Amino acid sequence: MTDVKATPERSGGAKDTVTITVDGKQIEAKPGELLIQAAEEGGVYIPRFCWHKRMDPVGACRMCLVDVEGSPPIPGTQSRRPQTACTTVVREGMVVHTQFTSDEANEAQKTILELLLINHPLDCPICDRGGECPLQDQTQDYGPAESRYTQQKRRYVKPVPISPLINLDRERCILCYRCTRFCEELSGDVLISTMQRGPEAFIFPFYKDPETNGHDAAVRGPLSGDINETFDSYFSGNTVQICPVGALTSTGYRFKARPWDMQNTESVCNLCASGCSIYAGVRVQDGNVARINAATNEDTNEEWLCDKGRYGNEYISSSERITQPWLRRDDALVPITWDEAFRELADKLAPVLAGDSDAGMIVGGHLCDEDYYAAQKFARVVLRTNNIDFRTEPGPSADAVVAPGVTYDDVLGSDLVVVVGTDLREELPLLFLRMRIAASKRGLPIALVHPRAVSLSEHAQLHVRALPGAVPQEITQALRGKERPIVLLGSRACSSEAVAAWNATGARIAWLPRRAGVTGALASGAHPDLLPGWRRITDDGDAADIANAWHVPVPAKAGLDVPGMLAAASSDLGVLWLVGADLSDVPGGNEALDKARYVVVQDVQNCSAVDHADLILPAATFVERDGTLTDWEGRRQQVNAAVDPPGSARADYAILAEAARRLGRPIGCRTHVQVKDELDGLLDGRTSIGAATQRAPEPPRNSDGLRLLTYRLLYDDGARLRASEGIRELTPRPFAEINTADAERLHVTDGANVKIASARGSITVSAKVTDKIAEGVVFVPWSQWGVGGHQLVSWDDQNPTLVVEAVS
Repeated sequence: MTDVKATPERSGGAKDTVTITVDGKQIEAKPGELLIQAAEEGGVYIPRFCWHKRMDPVGACRMCLVDVEGSPPIPGTQSRRPQTACTTVVREGMVVHTQFTSDEANEAQKTILELLLINHPLDCPICDRGGECPLQDQTQDYGPAESRYTQQKRRYVKPVPISPLINLDRERCILCYRCTRFCEELSGDVLISTMQRGPEAFIFPFYKDPETNGHDAAVRGPLSGDINETFDSYFSGNTVQICPVGALTSTGYRFKARPWDMQNTESVCNLCASGCSIYAGVRVQDGNVARINAATNEDTNEEWLCDKGRYGNEYISSSERITQPWLRRDDALVPITWDEAFRELADKLAPVLAGDSDAGMIVGGHLCDEDYYAAQKFARVVLRTNNIDFRTEPGPSADAVVAPGVTYDDVLGSDLVVVVGTDLREELPLLFLRMRIAASKRGLPIALVHPRAVSLSEHAQLHVRALPGAVPQEITQALRGKERPIVLLGSRACSSEAVAAWNATGARIAWLPRRAGVTGALASGAHPDLLPGWRRITDDGDAADIANAWHVPVPAKAGLDVPGMLAAASSDLGVLWLVGADLSDVPGGNEALDKARYVVVQDVQNCSAVDHADLILPAATFVERDGTLTDWEGRRQQVNAAVDPPGSARADYAILAEAARRLGRPIGCRTHVQVKDELDGLLDGRTSIGAATQRAPEPPRNSDGLRLLTYRLLYDDGARLRASEGIRELTPRPFAEINTADAERLHVTDGANVKIASARGSITVSAKVTDKIAEGVVFVPWSQWGVGGHQLVSWDDQNPTLVVEAVS
């Protein structure tokens, strides 16, 4: 394997470019650049299979052979030895002949293709890669017209489900090593490798014999297609997308559609706040989303996507979709028309509009910016209330709001990135992936404040195991003297005091919301204390700005947050309206809905709130409407409709706009363009970290008991993910992570059941005993299969004291 790097650094004082000639065309290239990339940027394509611009070159497939003048001859001939363009670095005056101008290069490539096709099956008509296959395309463009090989091809048991999401057809593999290199170099999930050697080699998950771990068993198992360790990576789907031959295919897409059957629409993923660009592939014949692939966006996800974003969207075509309005009559839900639904709303909201009652709106965390803007305008203009909030999980108060401004490039170019109170791999997987790549390939300096050993821990120069909210002195000292320091705050670390303390270090601060729409919700004013454009409702000038824009006074009465609305649902609130908000694992959520006077549920699919709903309104998913999404950076990106919504479902903003019109208090917002333009006019670029005082935050209180740490895993019990069978199969069962010393003191053994109790409730889960968590802390995921940390916390105590005991 060559030691050439894919993206070499320029040396100081070196010439800015070198001049090379490719097929008679002069090209200016960067010093140290690889020939294959320089030629492509100059307009000359050299075929390849193994080379990928984001991974180190290996020269494995030999498809990029070219004729370079000055190369040594092949022994015994006058012909120059062909060179692999993917491992050859450009130099001044280099003259290159590719397959277009050199018979030697052309014949060499034909030979390589003939060799690759010796064992590759000719199953293009049934292969999922057919129609978009580099091997198929390059065989047509550069390969031999027929094969001279007449012997038996290799045969393997197929397909092998190497995970619930990925199938492997080994006989198709041409050993380009893209998949294994992605896992080793980029994701760090080294779960697949090469088995056997020479012509018998194939790619397979690592195999361990459960009884002997012997070599013979480790060979026999893979040969027979038997696996006992799955390809369980959050980023496994990327290996399918970069595989050039269809050896790796997605289980959910297998035999479902052909490339020419589909219409691909570029959009943005809404399953976390990473802001990943995607292609939604819709099968034209039935209008169903057949697959989600990563789109290239150098500013955000480059060309990668996590498996949740790729495979976690099966709810879009699920039978659980809500496709028409429903009304509860005599304790049973019956279908109604939109006209009937709006009349019902007018009747139930009449006391609110008259000022005799109040209402509240809780919005979910995955909506588009336009939906948040329409919801908060509906609340303030129609309902005349500031009872609007999105924070069904811990989120910042108005005093702790950090307006966006830090970007991916800022983070990756920093001279110290401090990550506080967030597990990026679980909460923002693409930010994790890009930081991991930068740390492993370019030495990005990272410091962590987190009680667990998380996925970035192996790359951290400093890791302080403290609970969220702490501002460790050793970290603040490390920030001193840095030129480009960045502090990334997780939701549970974003108190006003913590923000003030971190701001005092001089570092640039960014808040990292987990959910896709949260930054847009804040910017749009879907918060009881905030107005659109990061304005404060308590600031008279800010309130006047909005009143002038809307020609309606802004309500002066302080609004309720989510826990306040849940508490008031049975008394002060005549109507509680949920817009895309699932309260099933929100502390007190189901109990509040049980007692609520009247509940409106506006959502895309059946969820626990439907059981409590008096009126149900069908909403469109993110692939069925236009809009914008704002990621954690504050970058607004276009969401494009790929398919029409089913039945009579509508975009959330459109439902609210029509309801406002029917109620006699129109808010505009009839089209996404109208909403976007109005919101654009109010987003004036103001940034603020609030009015937090400059005192140091109080550390989490000490006690003799253990303290709870809880947050969501990437694969959790969310309503959207329950419809994705492969993701569901990989979703971990409930567990509690306990430090070894604590476990010994409590007589808890690894794998045993433990009862964990707080002042709010108790759960029984399996124990994981490990030194990878701080002593005195117990980690329980927020919600896994109906059980989790949400059952132990209260709104005013997210890290309660616990009592832990072994269960016999």
